[in-house]
Amino acid sequence: MNKPQSSEFYTPGVCNINVKEVAYRRKAGKIVSAFGVAVLMVLLLTSAPYFLGLLVFIPAVLAALSFLQAKNNFCVQYAAAGKYNGSDQYAKTEQVSNEADKKRDAIKSRQIYLQSVGIGVVCTVLSLIILAAR
Repeated sequence: MNKPQSSEFYTPGVCNINVKEVAYRRKAGKIVSAFGVAVLMVLLLTSAPYFLGLLVFIPAVLAALSFLQAKNNFCVQYAAAGKYNGSDQYAKTEQVSNEADKKRDAIKSRQIYLQSVGIGVVCTVLSLIILAAR
């Protein structure tokens, strides 16, 4: 039995975006990662004080968030808004009507946010160590 088109890319608490949106998040993760590396390189090349390595935190969290959303086929912003993209078009959202599904999505969203912050902390600590060791 075939699923209706509107639910092809949606499983509550598991996935809520389609292939095009996964590709977009992967691309965004690469761009933000490159920016974070560039920040670290500038800090290294300019002999900036080591504590400025804290600047790496934001791009590290954003890159991790993008990559984790791509890996999990899950948009945290859609989950927060109670939406999903169940079509094969980019950014065409539909409302999640079931409260239990919204709760599953919120739990998944929280997990992705916490993982992103954890990765950001690790990257920032590594950056501080690199900057302090030079």
